[in-house]
Amino acid sequence: MSFRSIARYGVRSIPGEEQELISAFRRGEAIEGPALAEFERSFAAYHYMDHAITASYGRMAFYYILGALDLPPGSEIIFPRPDLLGGPGDCPTRRSQTSFR
Repeated sequence: MSFRSIARYGVRSIPGEEQELISAFRRGEAIEGPALAEFERSFAAYHYMDHAITASYGRMAFYYILGALDLPPGSEIIFPRPDLLGGPGDCPTRRSQTSFR
């Protein structure tokens, strides 16, 4: 399996993007809707995967990952530093405890 790289820094925009975002909010499709579902399908295909899930920011992505792991209550999650993605704040919502190493 090979992975494609994605730029991490800087805003990437295309012509007409701002108007499309405004229109999506007006249609009530800024968080869910057919355009977002199509983006997820296209993104997954681009990375040779079956599924992709969008997240509003890193903390939510981390929350989704913790849910997918389905760890038992009380599991210890070790972070290399306290500020990693804001993640430690999400652990109590998943009934886990955090440690920093």
